[in-house]
Amino acid sequence: MEWYTLVILSSIFLTIQHVLQKKVLFREHATEYLTAFCLLMWIFLLPFYKQIQFMVSPTSFLLLYIIGLLSVFTWLPWVRAYRHMEISTVEPLRNLGPLIVVLFAALFLGEQIDSIHFLGIFLIIAGSYLLEVAVFRIPLWKPLQLLEKKYVTQIFLSMTVGSGVAVLVKIVLQSVNVPTFLFYTFFLASLHMIILQFVKYNGIYDIIKVVRADWLLLLLIVATTIISDYLHLLAIAMPLTLLSLAIPLRRLSTLFVTVIGGELFHENNLLKKTLACIIMLLGTYFLLL
Repeated sequence: MEWYTLVILSSIFLTIQHVLQKKVLFREHATEYLTAFCLLMWIFLLPFYKQIQFMVSPTSFLLLYIIGLLSVFTWLPWVRAYRHMEISTVEPLRNLGPLIVVLFAALFLGEQIDSIHFLGIFLIIAGSYLLEVAVFRIPLWKPLQLLEKKYVTQIFLSMTVGSGVAVLVKIVLQSVNVPTFLFYTFFLASLHMIILQFVKYNGIYDIIKVVRADWLLLLLIVATTIISDYLHLLAIAMPLTLLSLAIPLRRLSTLFVTVIGGELFHENNLLKKTLACIIMLLGTYFLLL
């Protein structure tokens, strides 16, 4: 199967995961939800123990530890934004991430892409920016005003960290397989989330509360996440896959989430958001040329 087929299938399951996640976050706080999610992800990866390399090299473990730690700083701002903002507003913001990925991939992996691919990335970024201008009602020529909006600055910082994590993922997948990567990432992320939960909140009581209230949705979220991440990482692990193309292509999920999630949750400015996402979809087409 071609890498782009795997990535597109991954984006479909990612769409389902995001919509279900928003439904849970109507009721639950971001930190307790993310802690429960990471723990359940790790537990549900245990049945794949025959495929997991429990003994990895010190270098690989160090990279996995860094990825697990930085993933917490990447995921938490997004989950908080999902809880407090409209899903059809938050999702397109993810499409600004590919520019950072392209820069990091060029700097650290030596990847090169041609002008037509840059046009695709430009359209994705432009569509996302136009959408946010419409949503926040700021002048088109004053992009820095976006940074004044609550959660937007956190999201931009999260995207920067997440782009660095994407580079580390590409590197570590050359020495460990996908089940091993997922197992260690969610084990280490769970560890850090549990520490945060006990230090700042009510520890195990909050986690139990979330699981009891939303166990079915959580199981569905975990299942769709495992499938989506597995397909995506299989594509990333292929030697000929360019990270700077795979990451933007996975952002197809933003179009699906904007339309489906916006309709399900009766959100505002859905037509403008959809048109902006179509511009991004055109950009994705150019990425595959």
